[in-house]
Amino acid sequence: MTAQTSQGVVLAISANTPATTDAAGFGALTYTTVGELTDIPEYGAETTVVTHDPLASGTTQKYKGQTNNGSSALSGALDADDAGQTIMISGAEGANKLLTHSVKITLPDGAIHYYFGKIFSFKTSVGSANAIISFSSTFEIDSVVVRVAAP
Repeated sequence: MTAQTSQGVVLAISANTPATTDAAGFGALTYTTVGELTDIPEYGAETTVVTHDPLASGTTQKYKGQTNNGSSALSGALDADDAGQTIMISGAEGANKLLTHSVKITLPDGAIHYYFGKIFSFKTSVGSANAIISFSSTFEIDSVVVRVAAP
C-alpha cells in the first residue's frame, strides 16, 4: 500500500448497529452518506498505561489498563437538505440516550473502516462574513474499529 490523500474519503452513517461486530455484520447495514464533510480527525482505541514501581527492582513495570475506543469530532459545511446530516442531528438531539449509530468510512483505495457509537453533539457555527456556515459533531465510539482491506 502506498500513501494516499484524504481527497475522496466518504463517511456514511446508519441508524442501526450490526448483529455482529465484524465486516459481515457492519456490511449488512444500510448507510447514508454524510455530505459536505471537511474534516474527519483521528479515531481509534487508546489504552491507559498502568504502572507499578516495585522498590526492590527500581524499574517501572507497565501494564495495559482500560481501553477507550475514542471519539471523533466531525466537521463540515451545514446542509439542511443532507440526509446524513439529518440523521446526525436526530441522534444528537434525540431523547433516547441509548441510541447507537454505525459509521462506515471508505478510503480512496477502497479500504473500509467501521465502528459504532453515540452522537453527543451537533453544533452550528455561522462564523464571520466570509465564512461558510458549518457544523461540528462529536461521535463517541463504543466499538473497536473494524478495518477491511482494500479490494
